[in-house]
Amino acid sequence: MAPAENSGQAVSQAGSRPPVALVVRLVAAGGTALIAARAVEVGLRAADASVWLVVLDVAVGVAFLAGAALAPGLWRMRAIAGAVGVAWLAGSIVPAALVAHQGVLIAAVVAFPTGRPHGPAGWVVIAAAAPVALGLLPQPVVALTFWAAMVASVVPRSSEWAYPGLTAGAVGLALGAIWLVRSLDPFFFNPDVAEAAYDVILLLVAIGFPVAMGGVEVRNRIGRRVLGDKGMTGLAGLSAVLAEALRDPSIQVYRWDSTEQRYFDASDRPMAWPLPMRWRKVSNGGVVLGAVAYRAAALDDERTAAAVVDALRLALQNLEGQRELERHLRDLEDARARMLATIDHERASVAAELRDIVIAPISAAAVALHEVDRRPVTDDTTSALAVALDELDGVSEELMQLIQGLGPGGLGNGGVASALRDVAARSLFEVAVDAEPEAIGDAASEAVLYYVCLEAMANAGKHASARSLRIIIRRRGDLLEAIIADDGIGGADPRGSGFVGLADRLAAVGGRLRVDSPPGAGTTVTATVPISRSSAIRSESGGTAPPGPPR
Repeated sequence: MAPAENSGQAVSQAGSRPPVALVVRLVAAGGTALIAARAVEVGLRAADASVWLVVLDVAVGVAFLAGAALAPGLWRMRAIAGAVGVAWLAGSIVPAALVAHQGVLIAAVVAFPTGRPHGPAGWVVIAAAAPVALGLLPQPVVALTFWAAMVASVVPRSSEWAYPGLTAGAVGLALGAIWLVRSLDPFFFNPDVAEAAYDVILLLVAIGFPVAMGGVEVRNRIGRRVLGDKGMTGLAGLSAVLAEALRDPSIQVYRWDSTEQRYFDASDRPMAWPLPMRWRKVSNGGVVLGAVAYRAAALDDERTAAAVVDALRLALQNLEGQRELERHLRDLEDARARMLATIDHERASVAAELRDIVIAPISAAAVALHEVDRRPVTDDTTSALAVALDELDGVSEELMQLIQGLGPGGLGNGGVASALRDVAARSLFEVAVDAEPEAIGDAASEAVLYYVCLEAMANAGKHASARSLRIIIRRRGDLLEAIIADDGIGGADPRGSGFVGLADRLAAVGGRLRVDSPPGAGTTVTATVPISRSSAIRSESGGTAPPGPPR
């Protein structure tokens, strides 16, 4: 046969192979049928056998196995439910295993619906179920153990308690009543009636298992939608998810503000009282987190409402954690901006003091020496004066460069353009500064742009071999923007320490930095910072920038 035909046959065989889950279910169904048939055979052999009691007895075991196979949810829980059916049918065949199902049923009660016990009390009850399954405890103690399982299954839960609580309570009550009637009046006691009543109770428990697991799955699906919908965020997202899941477009989720002592919606509007619809509070351990307002009939069901509240509890806790984190980040950003503003203010103060205390006397001394230099003196005196003048000019120039690094005073209200023009006048290469009339910022934003321009000018002269550079200061909406373009060699690394430092400084005031530096085509640095509201108002009203700071 040709290879292509072999391949096609293999694909056909693989495609016709039944899925593993189907095989498992077929094997389980076949095993259940064999065990049930054996149980019927053993039951009918008894001398006083009743056909309808034997059928009812076998039906209980089959119902547990069928319920485990049909129920949705976690396999662990379904396996425990199936084990109850196996233990029940085993007791119908082997008398020694007659009460084994009771121990397994206790485990199923405290493990519902996840297949794991809830808390330490659940594990204690699980431990007590072992001697019950082995038949080591008298019937009254077994009844008490079922009631303990009822308490352990109900107390720690806000939802999903009805099925396990009713199951444990009903079985414990049936066992206790059977023991009590048999003890008080053995002649009145009818074992067939007692057995039939017990079988009916367990049959209802078996039938109720897939129904209860289905309800849990529906509520879990709502919870997963609320917590897991990545396309929806915030209170508006929670409201939209619930509205779709419960088919109630009127649903609104509110958060509780402990400071204001009020509920707020997604738009931070307070909840209006009285509400035109029903609502439920969402809390955690007595701490109010929020509320959900609704008209949906689905939330009138207490179990569905409990599932929604549980999901909202986690979602609102997550949202509150995110809000708290955002508040901390804003506080850190504000503190960083204040720190930078303080540093800039101190640097400007130092620069002003250097101008007044150091540079002014040096300049006066230089002027006096120039006057002396014009008088006729000896060659040695002329030489000494020339040296002194050169030294004073050099010191003055170095101090001016130092002051430029410290920053000028008078920034804000457009003063950055004048400050940059002063720097450009002393630059070793050509620097042009253009500023739009409405480009007015506050002292903090203009200080940041000033240092960005200074750093770009320094890089252009030291590393880019630039011959000319142009600075444009302009306004773009609520942003103040500086564009610094040189004609250097380009190829600057935006991830270099200098640019990273500038980007961090801009980020501290909510600004951004962009560096475009293709090799051989020069470097363009664009810095943007938000304009404060007061500066924006002055700019929009046509205010003009004051002149730059005095030198």
